[in-house]
Amino acid sequence: MSSIKSILSSLGEEQRKQLMYAFENELTQVIVYAGKKFIGINCSHLSNINITESKNSWVIGEIK
Repeated sequence: MSSIKSILSSLGEEQRKQLMYAFENELTQVIVYAGKKFIGINCSHLSNINITESKNSWVIGEIK
């Protein structure tokens, strides 16, 4: 989860708050942070993403 943690720490405060709110409330949330790259929570069911790393409900990858 080191890549996931490093991406989380590089996000702005509001983006981290959005993801943590989604995590705590079991919602789906995706934050695009560089071009088509994203970090998300509870979003592995989405068909328009390519997941490159996952840990529990957290994922990172690229939007198709």
